[in-house]
Amino acid sequence: MNFRNRMVNVLMLSGKKVKAEKILNESLDIIEKKYNKDPDKLFIKAIQQTCPSFEMRSIRIAGRTQQIPVPSKESKQVGLAMKWLTQSARLSNRKSMAESLAQVLYETCNGKGEAIKKRNELHKLVEANRAFTHYLSLIHI
Repeated sequence: MNFRNRMVNVLMLSGKKVKAEKILNESLDIIEKKYNKDPDKLFIKAIQQTCPSFEMRSIRIAGRTQQIPVPSKESKQVGLAMKWLTQSARLSNRKSMAESLAQVLYETCNGKGEAIKKRNELHKLVEANRAFTHYLSLIHI
């Protein structure tokens, strides 16, 4: 799977793909210069550390809606990880998007940052609703 192209598509706003590619390439250059790390390995490690293993699905049972934890597919895991990394980069107030994305990727590799918090919150929610996993047969995955 080509993570770079997929990340460019997640970063892209209003169809400006060239600008999104430039942002990603600049952030990987910043990682290489500022942190002296291999940018490709760091990028992949950040995505792998942010990937959630479960997702929550809602199902209506006996007149109420239950949140049921469901194992997610690898493509969905990677998509959510990239989305969370991009969102946390957009929320941080750095000089440029490339700098903030580089900072977020580096923090994520060290087990810190907003994207890791989001994944941990989701896993806590899954753990809290683990009792409802017997409803999995009712969900069409």
